[in-house]
Amino acid sequence: MFTSDAGSVFGDANGDGQVNGTDLIFIRNDLGTSEAASDLDGNGTVEDADLVLCRNALGTDPDTLTVYAEGLTASTTLCDVMVDLLTDPDQDTVFTSAGIRQLTSVSIDLTPTSGAIGVPISITMQPAIAPIIFDNSTTARWQGVYEPLVGPATGMFEIEYNPSQFRESSGSVAEIIIGNGTN
Repeated sequence: MFTSDAGSVFGDANGDGQVNGTDLIFIRNDLGTSEAASDLDGNGTVEDADLVLCRNALGTDPDTLTVYAEGLTASTTLCDVMVDLLTDPDQDTVFTSAGIRQLTSVSIDLTPTSGAIGVPISITMQPAIAPIIFDNSTTARWQGVYEPLVGPATGMFEIEYNPSQFRESSGSVAEIIIGNGTN
């Protein structure tokens, strides 16, 4: 955590004079908006790049953000799970409540989790509650590295699947093919 004695601190999206995990939550909640305090790169839109800038402002050690999710049950209706957001900025295992939020809890399973080009990957979402369902406008994005059996892994890259490459068979089941998508 970084604290400002006077003025603003880069990454302090919520304006409390500190850069900590609550700023990440603040920026995440503003994704897709033009909220100036969360738009750290100043391009007019709050996006994943602003989250990266905030994480970089936090540094990596000793300041860390640890997220624990325990005992979440699958939703039966939208926003039916209550989550208490706790913070422990000094890492003394004494937590304070930063707020309570309602959310929709879903599980997404991929089968198989790896394979060669051309292998179909089945995606199952439980529960599928409208509007959180697969439909003919659903897209997918995968980000990671390729680790071949022989040789080093590639650098980080991203693949996007457009609606015609993301094949939904129902509101809760869809399929993508390894090798489809746009890099």
